[in-house]
Amino acid sequence: GKNGSSAPAFDIDLETRPAGIGYDAGADEVVGNILAFPRTGLLDDFNGRPDAFLGPDWDGVLSQDLNAYSIPVSNVLVQTVDSNGLIYWAPSTFSADQEVYITLLDQTDQNGQSTTATDQALALKISGLNGNAVGPNTAMILVSYDINTSAVQVRTLDPVNGWQTWATFADVTLANGDRFGARTGHDGTVSVYQNGVIIGSVYVTTGATPWPTANVQGGGSIGLWYMGTGSLDIENTSFDNFGGGSMPVALPDVMIAPQNVLNLRMFIPMMAR
Repeated sequence: GKNGSSAPAFDIDLETRPAGIGYDAGADEVVGNILAFPRTGLLDDFNGRPDAFLGPDWDGVLSQDLNAYSIPVSNVLVQTVDSNGLIYWAPSTFSADQEVYITLLDQTDQNGQSTTATDQALALKISGLNGNAVGPNTAMILVSYDINTSAVQVRTLDPVNGWQTWATFADVTLANGDRFGARTGHDGTVSVYQNGVIIGSVYVTTGATPWPTANVQGGGSIGLWYMGTGSLDIENTSFDNFGGGSMPVALPDVMIAPQNVLNLRMFIPMMAR
């Protein structure tokens, strides 16, 4: 029972029980554990291939362009990218409950910080690409940090509604070495994280033009999309340690109550358009 009078000390995954203030019913203890971030492993640490392309595990129009994404030592240098800057993890697609994260570099170094980058973005549930490029049937969730405005935006793309902005989380400062992450579930929740701490969450299933159910409940690829960077020191930036994938167990049907969809700093809801 919930009081733990006859509950085992470990669940089916050998995780300690209870995870929260009480025991979960059933064999799997998820409260408190499932919401920890991240719950998935590292996919690429970019080590061992200096002066190289991203390599065969990455795809996208500019994924093998050294003037766009390159590995000078053991992390990725982002230079001249544009509307074709989407890159994604090629070996696998992932479930409807998925997450993605990177370590941001050069965020506070005045010699390396990009003063022109408008998007340092995490991409989830990428589907419908035209070859390896964004096309008329493409859908995705984009969680983008703009260092110049100190804000994170949550946007969606789909063939019917095009780009829609769902939320802007203001007063966000991501520093050198911070882990920037995002998670989405099959209920349409998108949550944004800084070093494992939630910045804010939003539903993309509300309003007159919700993100289509097929996309919300479907899976897809994960990746990154940089925009506004360039070849000069004041224009380029770097990242490291790309990770993510399918959640090890399905997320609850409602990750957070609607009244708790907010930003711990400042949440500015946007009309879907």
